[in-house]
Amino acid sequence: MNKTKTIIYNKDTDNPSYKDIIDEKIVKNELGEVNICIPKEIPKSIQDVTYVLSGRGLYRGWISNLQKSIRRGKIKDAIQSAYECLQFDGPFFSHVINRVCKVIISEDIGCANPYLVHEAISVLKTEDKKEKETKLYKLITKMCNGYKSRIVDHSLHLVKRRIKDNKEKVYTSFEEALDDLKQGILVRNIYRCVNALFSLVSFGNETCKEQVRMIDKDIKPKRMNKKIYIVWNTILCNKEFIESLCKNKNNLLTKLNDIVKINVSLFEIWYSNVGNESILNLIHALCNLLLINEIFDFDYSSSTTVDTPVDTPVWIMSASYDKHVRRWKTEQRNSLEFFLQYGVKLDKLHPNLSIIDEELYVRLLTN
Repeated sequence: MNKTKTIIYNKDTDNPSYKDIIDEKIVKNELGEVNICIPKEIPKSIQDVTYVLSGRGLYRGWISNLQKSIRRGKIKDAIQSAYECLQFDGPFFSHVINRVCKVIISEDIGCANPYLVHEAISVLKTEDKKEKETKLYKLITKMCNGYKSRIVDHSLHLVKRRIKDNKEKVYTSFEEALDDLKQGILVRNIYRCVNALFSLVSFGNETCKEQVRMIDKDIKPKRMNKKIYIVWNTILCNKEFIESLCKNKNNLLTKLNDIVKINVSLFEIWYSNVGNESILNLIHALCNLLLINEIFDFDYSSSTTVDTPVDTPVWIMSASYDKHVRRWKTEQRNSLEFFLQYGVKLDKLHPNLSIIDEELYVRLLTN
């Protein structure tokens, strides 16, 4: 039988009133006491997880807190959250790594800090577990310190709504959508481009007549016979096409090499989700091209340098049950204004992208 342990929720760190969580039988009384079972074995599925192994809070609360702490630039909170989740090990260790390096890198950092994708793919490729964990903490610290943008996630959900409301063009073939994606990039219309990407993903599983050429000589995917790879090869990682978008020709060769390498890293991240590739990473690479003249003439040295070394943390958080997240998700379904006010606050918006982000906020509210 599993051991039972009593913990006390901390009113300073746990958002909900005790009455609220007493009603849901999360705590027993006004003292905030709760009995939890410390599991003998790691659950087989993330869906079966309640408390983290230490008994210091809910897994879903920590993993959600990790992403929100990165958004708000709270380094200690973010690393604490990652540390607690990583202690589950096994598939949960991978889940935290993937959340940071495949999802948060596009959802919350995006093209505002483009070079961090190299560090994300480095974490994913590292085989030694201890080294992988240390690299992850360093990446999280840089994410907290650096510039951020939600433009990738905003454009994804905005266009999904527009498609649902029949406000976007319907494509009849992969080739038609590919041509419209190119035209949309040239006129810098993010809605047109993301709409085309949705169709390209739908048509993308169609088999090509012949194998698509390699994007990079060091990358050797085994499944290059699908049409979706044409998007990466002919547009997102195509140096000639990218050059046509550059207005500032200073240091052009260096800039082009940087952009191609960044989008190739995004391709590797996208490709690593075998059979479940994320359109987020595609939109991220797309935004790098749409905003090429805003982001690649910018000095990122001040935003990515980490002066304080990051070691494996040993501190413990008193308790973490993020009831606020659950409440926020309920409100989000009912109120987009609530989502914009509380769900997407970012620390250190990229100065060249903040105006574009603000336009997306307005479009979300008006559409």
